[in-house]
Amino acid sequence: MYADDYFESSAPEKHVLVVDDDPDVLDLIRNHLQVHGIAIRTAADGSEALDKIAEKSPALIVLDLAMPGINGFEFVSRMRVQPSLRRIPVIVLTSLSLDIHDIAKLLGGVSLIVPKNRLDLFRRDALPAIARAIVADEAVAWGKLRRAFMLVQDRNRN
Repeated sequence: MYADDYFESSAPEKHVLVVDDDPDVLDLIRNHLQVHGIAIRTAADGSEALDKIAEKSPALIVLDLAMPGINGFEFVSRMRVQPSLRRIPVIVLTSLSLDIHDIAKLLGGVSLIVPKNRLDLFRRDALPAIARAIVADEAVAWGKLRRAFMLVQDRNRN
């Protein structure tokens, strides 16, 4: 169904793992990043994502929170207890309205939280830059991540 097998065998070593139970969101993000030459793997829930990470560790994870089975909150919690996974940057895309308790569950486990109602702006302006930076050079990725997020925030105000 998806081109994951192609990208597993022929893509550069680093890739982005997109985790969402909505096939339209998976297609949207996958197609947009592939246009920019970024290797993608996908998972429909947290359990599948953990299996794929065990096979091959991604350079970046784009994660939905509201999924059946192992949801995004539980996924982040499981990642935090595994030292080899703690350093993988996670960008959360969510349609949920997060309260202070939800945000507290994510602290220390995610790099950025983006509301899905801002996905088009984020996808167009920030996501490719972030993914390219992380896949190309992890040492500079955090600075580029912060600058890209500031760009999205500034555009949201206009």
